[in-house]
Amino acid sequence: MKHYLISTIVVLIVFVACTGKKNEEANGPEPLLTMPVKADIVGAITEGTTMNTLEVVDANGDTTTFDASNNRFFGENKVGDSVTVSYIPIDNELVSSTIINLKSLQHTWALDKPEDGIKQYMEIDPHGFVHLYINKKESNKYLRWDINDGNIILLPPADSVKTVPNDTLEITALTADSLTVRKDGKELKYWRYN
Repeated sequence: MKHYLISTIVVLIVFVACTGKKNEEANGPEPLLTMPVKADIVGAITEGTTMNTLEVVDANGDTTTFDASNNRFFGENKVGDSVTVSYIPIDNELVSSTIINLKSLQHTWALDKPEDGIKQYMEIDPHGFVHLYINKKESNKYLRWDINDGNIILLPPADSVKTVPNDTLEITALTADSLTVRKDGKELKYWRYN
Protein backbone atom coordinates (compact mmCIF):
# COMPACT_ATOMS: atom_id res chain seq x y z
CA MET A 1 0.00 0.00 0.00
CA LYS A 2 2.88 2.29 0.84
CA HIS A 3 4.43 1.66 -2.56
CA TYR A 4 1.12 2.36 -4.25
CA LEU A 5 0.72 5.64 -2.36
CA ILE A 6 4.31 6.72 -3.09
CA SER A 7 3.94 5.75 -6.77
CA THR A 8 0.70 7.74 -7.01
CA ILE A 9 2.32 10.81 -5.42
CA VAL A 10 5.33 10.56 -7.77
CA VAL A 11 3.03 10.22 -10.81
CA LEU A 12 1.00 13.25 -9.65
CA ILE A 13 4.15 15.33 -9.11
CA VAL A 14 5.49 14.38 -12.55
CA PHE A 15 2.08 15.10 -14.13
CA VAL A 16 1.81 18.50 -12.46
CA ALA A 17 5.42 19.34 -13.36
CA CYS A 18 4.91 18.35 -17.01
CA THR A 19 1.58 20.18 -17.25
CA GLY A 20 3.14 23.34 -15.82
CA LYS A 21 6.03 23.07 -18.28
CA LYS A 22 3.65 22.67 -21.23
CA ASN A 23 1.67 25.74 -20.17
CA GLU A 24 4.89 27.68 -19.71
CA GLU A 25 6.09 26.64 -23.17
CA ALA A 26 2.71 27.41 -24.72
CA ASN A 27 2.52 30.83 -23.11
CA GLY A 28 6.26 31.39 -23.42
CA PRO A 29 7.75 34.81 -23.70
CA GLU A 30 5.69 37.37 -25.59
CA PRO A 31 6.89 37.80 -29.18
CA LEU A 32 8.66 41.12 -29.71
CA LEU A 33 6.60 43.67 -31.60
CA THR A 34 8.54 45.04 -34.51
CA MET A 35 7.77 48.43 -35.97
CA PRO A 36 8.14 48.99 -39.68
CA VAL A 37 11.40 50.60 -40.72
CA LYS A 38 11.21 54.35 -41.26
CA ALA A 39 12.78 55.61 -44.47
CA ASP A 40 13.33 58.91 -46.27
CA ILE A 41 12.89 59.98 -49.86
CA VAL A 42 13.64 63.29 -51.57
CA GLY A 43 11.62 64.36 -54.58
CA ALA A 44 9.53 67.07 -56.20
CA ILE A 45 5.81 67.47 -55.50
CA THR A 46 3.73 66.49 -58.53
CA GLU A 47 0.24 67.43 -59.70
CA GLY A 48 -1.10 64.13 -58.35
CA THR A 49 -0.92 65.60 -54.82
CA THR A 50 -4.25 66.12 -53.04
CA MET A 51 -5.32 67.15 -49.54
CA ASN A 52 -4.46 63.76 -47.94
CA THR A 53 -2.13 62.31 -50.58
CA LEU A 54 1.37 63.40 -51.51
CA GLU A 55 2.86 62.33 -54.82
CA VAL A 56 6.56 62.97 -55.48
CA VAL A 57 8.92 62.17 -58.33
CA ASP A 58 12.54 61.47 -57.37
CA ALA A 59 15.77 62.19 -59.26
CA ASN A 60 15.48 58.84 -61.10
CA GLY A 61 12.02 59.76 -62.41
CA ASP A 62 10.23 57.27 -60.14
CA THR A 63 6.87 58.47 -58.77
CA THR A 64 5.86 57.54 -55.21
CA THR A 65 2.52 58.20 -53.50
CA PHE A 66 2.18 58.67 -49.73
CA ASP A 67 -0.73 58.88 -47.32
CA ALA A 68 -0.19 62.42 -45.98
CA SER A 69 -3.23 62.69 -43.71
CA ASN A 70 -1.19 63.13 -40.51
CA ASN A 71 -0.77 66.90 -41.14
CA ARG A 72 2.97 66.98 -40.36
CA PHE A 73 3.80 69.03 -43.43
CA PHE A 74 6.32 71.83 -42.86
CA GLY A 75 6.54 74.53 -45.52
CA GLU A 76 4.39 75.09 -48.57
CA ASN A 77 2.61 72.31 -50.45
CA LYS A 78 3.43 73.64 -53.91
CA VAL A 79 3.78 71.58 -57.10
CA GLY A 80 7.40 71.49 -58.27
CA ASP A 81 8.93 72.20 -54.84
CA SER A 82 11.49 69.74 -53.51
CA VAL A 83 10.54 67.89 -50.32
CA THR A 84 12.00 65.27 -48.05
CA VAL A 85 9.49 62.69 -46.85
CA SER A 86 10.01 60.44 -43.83
CA TYR A 87 7.61 57.53 -44.12
CA ILE A 88 6.67 54.11 -42.79
CA PRO A 89 5.31 51.24 -44.90
CA ILE A 90 2.09 50.02 -43.24
CA ASP A 91 -0.21 47.40 -44.80
CA ASN A 92 1.14 47.88 -48.34
CA GLU A 93 0.75 51.66 -48.06
CA LEU A 94 3.43 54.31 -47.54
CA VAL A 95 2.39 56.58 -44.66
CA SER A 96 4.29 59.84 -44.24
CA SER A 97 5.40 60.74 -40.74
CA THR A 98 6.98 64.10 -41.65
CA ILE A 99 7.20 66.13 -44.86
CA ILE A 100 9.56 69.11 -45.13
CA ASN A 101 9.56 71.51 -48.07
CA LEU A 102 13.27 71.99 -48.75
CA LYS A 103 12.67 75.12 -50.82
CA SER A 104 11.02 76.72 -47.77
CA LEU A 105 13.85 75.57 -45.47
CA GLN A 106 16.90 76.52 -47.55
CA HIS A 107 17.41 80.17 -46.60
CA THR A 108 19.33 82.30 -44.13
CA TRP A 109 17.44 82.55 -40.84
CA ALA A 110 17.96 85.17 -38.12
CA LEU A 111 17.28 84.21 -34.50
CA ASP A 112 14.37 86.26 -33.19
CA LYS A 113 15.08 87.96 -29.84
CA PRO A 114 18.21 86.10 -28.72
CA GLU A 115 18.52 85.96 -24.91
CA ASP A 116 22.03 87.45 -24.85
CA GLY A 117 21.24 90.11 -27.48
CA ILE A 118 23.91 88.74 -29.83
CA LYS A 119 22.73 88.52 -33.44
CA GLN A 120 22.74 84.94 -34.69
CA TYR A 121 22.12 83.68 -38.22
CA MET A 122 21.86 80.19 -39.68
CA GLU A 123 22.20 79.66 -43.42
CA ILE A 124 20.88 76.34 -44.68
CA ASP A 125 22.08 76.10 -48.26
CA PRO A 126 20.82 73.76 -51.03
CA HIS A 127 24.17 71.94 -51.28
CA GLY A 128 23.96 70.48 -47.76
CA PHE A 129 26.21 73.02 -46.05
CA VAL A 130 25.26 75.06 -42.99
CA HIS A 131 26.80 78.40 -42.09
CA LEU A 132 26.34 79.82 -38.60
CA TYR A 133 27.08 83.48 -37.92
CA ILE A 134 27.36 85.10 -34.51
CA ASN A 135 27.55 88.90 -34.73
CA LYS A 136 28.32 88.52 -38.46
CA LYS A 137 31.36 86.32 -37.75
CA GLU A 138 31.14 82.77 -39.10
CA SER A 139 31.35 79.90 -36.64
CA ASN A 140 33.07 76.75 -37.94
CA LYS A 141 31.50 74.47 -35.33
CA TYR A 142 29.15 72.83 -37.85
CA LEU A 143 29.72 72.21 -41.54
CA ARG A 144 26.79 70.26 -42.99
CA TRP A 145 23.10 69.73 -42.36
CA ASP A 146 20.79 66.76 -42.85
CA ILE A 147 17.12 65.98 -42.24
CA ASN A 148 15.90 63.07 -40.13
CA ASP A 149 12.14 62.76 -39.56
CA GLY A 150 11.41 66.42 -38.89
CA ASN A 151 14.77 67.22 -37.34
CA ILE A 152 17.53 69.37 -38.78
CA ILE A 153 20.80 67.64 -37.86
CA LEU A 154 23.83 69.93 -37.82
CA LEU A 155 27.03 67.94 -38.43
CA PRO A 156 30.55 69.03 -37.42
CA PRO A 157 33.53 68.90 -39.79
CA ALA A 158 35.09 65.44 -40.14
CA ASP A 159 38.17 66.41 -38.11
CA SER A 160 36.08 67.36 -35.05
CA VAL A 161 33.47 64.55 -35.07
CA LYS A 162 35.00 63.04 -31.92
CA THR A 163 34.91 66.29 -29.95
CA VAL A 164 31.81 68.08 -31.29
CA PRO A 165 28.48 66.21 -31.14
CA ASN A 166 25.77 66.61 -33.75
CA ASP A 167 23.22 69.29 -32.94
CA THR A 168 19.53 68.41 -33.36
CA LEU A 169 16.86 71.02 -34.08
CA GLU A 170 13.31 69.65 -34.13
CA ILE A 171 11.18 71.60 -36.61
CA THR A 172 7.86 72.65 -35.05
CA ALA A 173 6.78 75.23 -37.66
CA LEU A 174 7.98 76.36 -41.09
CA THR A 175 6.45 79.01 -43.34
CA ALA A 176 7.83 81.17 -46.14
CA ASP A 177 8.97 83.76 -43.55
CA SER A 178 9.55 81.92 -40.27
CA LEU A 179 11.15 78.80 -38.82
CA THR A 180 10.50 77.52 -35.31
CA VAL A 181 12.62 74.72 -33.85
CA ARG A 182 12.91 73.01 -30.48
CA LYS A 183 16.39 72.47 -29.07
CA ASP A 184 17.02 70.92 -25.66
CA GLY A 185 13.39 71.54 -24.71
CA LYS A 186 13.58 75.24 -25.60
CA GLU A 187 11.71 76.79 -28.54
CA LEU A 188 13.74 79.02 -30.86
CA LYS A 189 12.07 81.25 -33.44
CA TYR A 190 13.83 82.46 -36.58
CA TRP A 191 12.70 84.87 -39.24
CA ARG A 192 13.77 84.72 -42.85
CA TYR A 193 16.75 86.98 -43.48
CA ASN A 194 17.08 86.36 -47.23
